[in-house]
Amino acid sequence: MSHSLTIGKLAKKADVSTDSIRFYERRGLLAEPTGTESSYRVYPLEVAGRLRFIKKAQKLGFSLGEIQELLNLSRDPAASKADVKRKTVEKIEDIKNRIQDLSRMLRALQLLNESCDEYGSIVECPILKALAEDDDHECHHKRQDEVIYERDIDRHPLVPGDRCILFHDDAKGWMLRWSSPQRTKTGRQRKQSRS
Repeated sequence: MSHSLTIGKLAKKADVSTDSIRFYERRGLLAEPTGTESSYRVYPLEVAGRLRFIKKAQKLGFSLGEIQELLNLSRDPAASKADVKRKTVEKIEDIKNRIQDLSRMLRALQLLNESCDEYGSIVECPILKALAEDDDHECHHKRQDEVIYERDIDRHPLVPGDRCILFHDDAKGWMLRWSSPQRTKTGRQRKQSRS
């Protein structure tokens, strides 16, 4: 059986762990071996190539379900290159969306980090307060001299003294709702105050 490999040799050849091989078997990405050699489970040599395929696809962001679809296409004589290209385009769009959301997450964390001056009691920590606030609740701590804003975090001009709530909007991504002491008036506000 020179064209067969035990699970240990297969793992070494494909540079994966034996646990990964068993996991892929349970998920249906690999067929369970039927033959034995000296009471050891053995795998056809081509399974190593299938494992490399799975690993590369995972590194490119494909889920196990999507990898199964690609493997099915590779064995389907009626499938075309256009079918694979369509899956690739879908994954590109998915990754773009995730990159955008990760960028917003990073910006949100940076803003929360900027809101903390490191001094004082833990009970006054603005980061913990922002995480604990109810997303759907109005700013109940608003003072008379404060104005409430809600804006895309990329356009948020955070300044010392601001207090904010971090929340996620399904359509807009990560957002901040914050209260800020009223420092300056807009042209409309100045006009209204004079009238």
